[in-house]
This record gives sequence, C-alpha cells and structure tokens, in this order.
Amino acid sequence: MATVTITNRDWYFDQGVNGHVSSYGSGNYISLGNGGNYNEDMSKSKLTIYLSNISNYSSITLKYTGCSMSGLTGLYFGLYSDPWGGDYFYTDDEIVEKSLSAGSSSITLPITSGVSSGYLGFAFHENSTNGNNCSNYASLTITSITANSVGYNLTYNANGGSGAPSSVSGVTSTTISNTIPTRFGYTFRGWNTSSSATSATYEPGDRITLNSNRTLYAVWQSPTVISSSVTSSSYSSFNYFGDGCEFFVFTPSTGGKYRFESDCSLDPQISIYNTSESLLAYNNDGGTNENFLLDYNFISGTKYYIKVSFYEEEIA
Repeated sequence: MATVTITNRDWYFDQGVNGHVSSYGSGNYISLGNGGNYNEDMSKSKLTIYLSNISNYSSITLKYTGCSMSGLTGLYFGLYSDPWGGDYFYTDDEIVEKSLSAGSSSITLPITSGVSSGYLGFAFHENSTNGNNCSNYASLTITSITANSVGYNLTYNANGGSGAPSSVSGVTSTTISNTIPTRFGYTFRGWNTSSSATSATYEPGDRITLNSNRTLYAVWQSPTVISSSVTSSSYSSFNYFGDGCEFFVFTPSTGGKYRFESDCSLDPQISIYNTSESLLAYNNDGGTNENFLLDYNFISGTKYYIKVSFYEEEIA
C-alpha cells in the first residue's frame, strides 16, 4: 500500500482551551490545556485538522516523542466527527480513538470503510475538580503523521536506461505513462514486470490494474547487426521499424565510403555514432521525397552505431 504524509496545518482548537502547535512538519511541538478555563467537569478538549479524503486511507499512523501529561486521565489520538466536541462536556464523537502512552512511541488508527471525512487530532479527557482554575495539560512532539492508502504504488525502472517515468502512488488502476526512457544503442519496446523480459506486456497509453505494489521494467531490443561483408561493389539492404527509432551496428571488414539510403514515406533521418556515443554524421532529406541519403567514410574493423529515427510516432 502507498504511504502519504499528512502535512495539513489548518488546526482547529476546542473552545476555551489554550491549544498550541508550532511548525507542523518541522518542530511539531503540540500541547493541549496549559491552564485552560473549564466550566464543567468531565471535559474533552481537542486540537484537530480536517481530512476530506478518509475513504482513500486504510489506516493513519502517528509517530511521536516526549509525550507527557499532568493531572489528566488520558491523552488520545483519534478521528472525530466534530472538531469542537459539541460543548465542554465529554461527547461520544470519536470515529476511532486510541490512548497515547508517555515517552517515544507510535500508534495506528484503522479506518473503516464508509468513512469519507473526519477531524484527525488529539484530545484529553479530564476529571476536573478545580472548576475554572484547572491547570491540567498534555504535550508531545510529532515525528510524523502518515496515512496508508487503499491503493498501491506503480514504479517504473529504466532497466539499464535513463529517464524512467515518475512513480504513481495510491491507485488501483492507472494509465501507463507516455514518457519514454532512453538507452544508447537500444530500441525501447515497452514495459514488463520482469527485468529480463524480451517482449513487452504493456505499452504507453495502456491501462494497468493493481492489486499490489508493482514495478515495470523497460524492455530493450538490442541493435540489429548489419553485415560486415559489404564492399564497394555490392549492396546490403535491411528493413527498419519501431516506435520512432531503431538502432543498428555496423563493423565494416573493408574501409572506405559507404552509402545509407532510405526508401519510404515516413520522413526518416539517420545518425552515425562511434562507441563513445559521439555523433559522426547526420542526414535528414538528402534523398528523394524526404528520404535520407548519407555517404560516410568508415574505418575497417571499427564499430559504429547507426540510428534511424522518424518524425512519425508509430512506425510499422
């Protein structure tokens, strides 16, 4: 399940209570009471924040340190239906509530299905016998408040390449990102749940359903090898296809000038690289009808990468 951090700083204070929170997210010191005035015994006083997306959470976890209480029957962390508690009397407005213990600890609130919103926060129940002059209080330092989402995480792994899409959190289904990773010398073919897959099970734009956290690995096609036995008096032809580009490897057995020429209606372009990924030559419309035509002097026994790319997104 996905985990999200709750950083809402819009805190609600119970009426008549000196509640305080400082810099939630950094510092996180929170206190309730400190000499607040009460008109009745059996008070419940609260400091809460409103959450409108409770149905997206399966549980909420509080981590805290330095919890201390003075003259109180208990300090609680809970989800409430009312930020004020109705009045100064103790009221049963908690959706779920758990008692905190002194010192360093953490506590998790389970969220039942059907709860769409509520007030998350702290409360103390007080049996005051001092009337308006009670000085009971509680304080603690928040380390974090996180929510476990009902959904799951989808993570992309470039699998030897770079530029993987950003991960997606807290979902049960989503669309595969249109962001395409890159890897020099290889052609991207799609995504698979196996890092060693040679074929793709998902392509950009596909829908994927999640019932657990999942990682998708980029599937790469190795470059096609062009025959090294081509000579100045012979020809070698090959077909290229792909999602916008295709890589080839050429290691000529004989040095000299070689010609690369396309014959299609997809406006292709060609680039020649050395093994250090440096661009050596490029051509776009040197041939007829927006085809490329490129002559280049190759060195015998030297490995070159040939990249054919297109202005069309989908090539078949």
